[in-house]
Amino acid sequence: MYNQLPVNQLNPLNNTNYFTGILNYAKTALVDPAGDKNDFNNVYVTNPNTTIMSLRNDNTNENLRFSNLFLEDASFIRCKNITIGYNLPQNILAKAHIYSLRLYANVSNAFTITKYTGMDPEVGSWNPLQAGYDGGYYPQPRVFSVGVNVKLTK
Repeated sequence: MYNQLPVNQLNPLNNTNYFTGILNYAKTALVDPAGDKNDFNNVYVTNPNTTIMSLRNDNTNENLRFSNLFLEDASFIRCKNITIGYNLPQNILAKAHIYSLRLYANVSNAFTITKYTGMDPEVGSWNPLQAGYDGGYYPQPRVFSVGVNVKLTK
């Protein structure tokens, strides 16, 4: 899955940077502090595992271009529904003139197991050309419901 959200949020030009990863931009240092600052052999990156090339006030390093840096394994296991119910025994209900009484609780979209860092690995699009592209679709809501089914007569 191509996760578009970090591309936008890690862009130093964007004013909505709320990811702390923006602070991990590529930082350089001199091998020999007394040496020539313009000599490329005298410069090294102090945090080579960074995913942000550099902080700039323009887009000359093209941080927004499509990159495999933001491709992620979006495999997942999702539990869509869990329902628990209990029918009360008729011998207890007969005294209250109730034929049947069922109590239940339900949860939809109970949980998702994934390593995907986007909001929801199960993204959809009306455009088939955008399959596998997560542009920040809102995740499926988790819904809790409880209820009672009562029958007074057969």
